[in-house]
Amino acid sequence: MNHRKGWTDMTIGQLIKGYRIKQGLTQLQLAIRIKRSPRCIIRYENGERTPTLAMISKIFNVPIEDVLSQEVKEKGGVYYE
Repeated sequence: MNHRKGWTDMTIGQLIKGYRIKQGLTQLQLAIRIKRSPRCIIRYENGERTPTLAMISKIFNVPIEDVLSQEVKEKGGVYYE
């Protein structure tokens, strides 16, 4: 269950951006940290690409349940793999 106030009704891209900003990382710093291009981070945040839920959880050290609950909301209450 997602207990983070104000983090409901966000897209996965917005969630990634929020976690990144909360951790004080620039897009470039995050790209270097996960060995991706800065353009890839931009695509994640814009919703053009989506990393796996496990990857988001690992990158930002957050429970996968929090990320999953956001994914379910974004897909209209149905989880798709």
